Amino acid sequence: MALLAQKVRVEEDAGAQVGLKSRIAAIWAEKIGDLDRAVDAYRDLLDHAPESHAALDALEELERRRGDFGAVQEVLVRKLQAVGAGARQIPVYKKLVALAVDKHKSPDDAIGYLHEILQLQPEEPEANAKMLELLEKTERYNDLIDVL
Repeated sequence: MALLAQKVRVEEDAGAQVGLKSRIAAIWAEKIGDLDRAVDAYRDLLDHAPESHAALDALEELERRRGDFGAVQEVLVRKLQAVGAGARQIPVYKKLVALAVDKHKSPDDAIGYLHEILQLQPEEPEANAKMLELLEKTERYNDLIDVL
């Protein structure tokens, strides 16, 4: 690991640095099993390559394994920015909905994310069904009438 870290420090090419940082993070996670160091390494990588989908995916998975669902939410919000505006955000919003409902027990947050999905794709069946379910569950009948 020390050799790879030294290579990162002396490497002048930004792309090569990102590649080396990715290898370091993967080694911490997969070979050594030190999730905390792997998370730190992926965060460092994302400081240099914030749009790296592979690093964001790996970091999301590691944070889930660590059970840090606040950090998972942060990673998903970063993914929203990385994928850019539009329909590609829908799968990320769906993960945020599930996280809000299942882990944070926050139907209001889930409803907010569902609104975002429905702004992007008004006829999205899963989002519409979940929206109706949550509005009824939270007794937000005026909002429920608006949706119907």
